[in-house]
Amino acid sequence: MKVFTHLDATELKAWRSELEMTQAEAAKWFGIARGTYINWENGSTPIPPSAATICSVAHKRRKMRDLFGPVTLVYTDAPMWQSAYGANRIPMMQNELYPSTHEAIHRARILSHGGQAHGLLIMDEAGDVTWNAVELNREFHMRSEQYPRIPVVTASEAKRLGRRNRILEATVKPSKSGWQDVVFHILEPMGDGDLEFELENPLHQPHDVKEDLVDDVLQEKARQYKATFICKDQNGW
Repeated sequence: MKVFTHLDATELKAWRSELEMTQAEAAKWFGIARGTYINWENGSTPIPPSAATICSVAHKRRKMRDLFGPVTLVYTDAPMWQSAYGANRIPMMQNELYPSTHEAIHRARILSHGGQAHGLLIMDEAGDVTWNAVELNREFHMRSEQYPRIPVVTASEAKRLGRRNRILEATVKPSKSGWQDVVFHILEPMGDGDLEFELENPLHQPHDVKEDLVDDVLQEKARQYKATFICKDQNGW
């Protein structure tokens, strides 16, 4: 993970550009107004020291998204730990290149469940680990056994993909038990003539959804309305 220790206006702008975020999206990471963030970037307002930590976390999280790529899936074909008793087989390192994280995780899940891979990692082009073994194991548990997982995309990716694809847009608000007021919209494909989304069929799920189930709810709704991608916006995230 790339770690930021101190930020000036130029570095902050470069960080946002690398992660392909709008100023409004970047402001959400810091929990501030867009105008305040703009003042940070143009140097008229000092950037607080805590911003560096948030930038490091955001850098990691954005590289974990479904459509980030290309990425390399790395694993060994035998356990790295060697027993003091009996015969041991020397593990061989394997590398597989995938155009996106979504495809790499799908492959990793198959290998893991079949017992064919150990110490699974996903790395980016710079050699940084974007998904470690613990994070992947947690993700495997969240993925449906019955249905293929529909990719979750960022707002900027949804803007581009929405020209040709139906997208489920969801806004969720944090609550004590998980998430509340989960609001859905269906974004119909607009073609090349217009970049604006047409919002249709507003859906609403007013009751609380436990944190570990919210992704399952989104996946179920996306399949129900035949959406190709999911765009999730967490208020305050």
